[in-house]
Amino acid sequence: MSFSWLEDTGKSNETFAVGESIQDVLIEWGNEVIDKLQASLIAKQSSNTTLNLYSSLVVLPIELGDSKFTLKFQAEDYWKFINEGVKGVGGQKKDGSVWTQKGGASPYTFRDKKPPTEALSLWAYAKGLNVFAVQNSIFHKGIKPTHFWDEVINENLVKDLVKRLEKAGAKEVELVLSKDFK
Repeated sequence: MSFSWLEDTGKSNETFAVGESIQDVLIEWGNEVIDKLQASLIAKQSSNTTLNLYSSLVVLPIELGDSKFTLKFQAEDYWKFINEGVKGVGGQKKDGSVWTQKGGASPYTFRDKKPPTEALSLWAYAKGLNVFAVQNSIFHKGIKPTHFWDEVINENLVKDLVKRLEKAGAKEVELVLSKDFK
């Protein structure tokens, strides 16, 4: 890794070896978070899944703007529903029994629109199920929350990032100050 800057004279560009740069820290941390999210998701999924959500979890390229770095994660649009669950509409089955709710305290709920079969077809096929039966079941029962995201992204993880960034930043500042005050 290196750190470089132009001297006040503008005549030379010196490079000094340091630990990790702030961008390197963000990339490494982001990749570690993705690994943890994927492990959490695998631990909470049933067998025979398509792994679409797992595969869609990525860190986007770091953006640098107005002297700040932006780190973003990307996943399939439905990740929040898998993480927090979805309340079903409930109701009574044809045999007179009541649908069991799986959505828990989720802020999301089905109302009058069933989940799209396009989103369920690969999963249903992998399980050997009728996609319309799956759609109807999810609409009435909801989706049980996995909290795969909530269990990974927590205060300790953020503290770890801050610690790493402070360490990388302190090394860079230390080199700049030692050069300017010699």
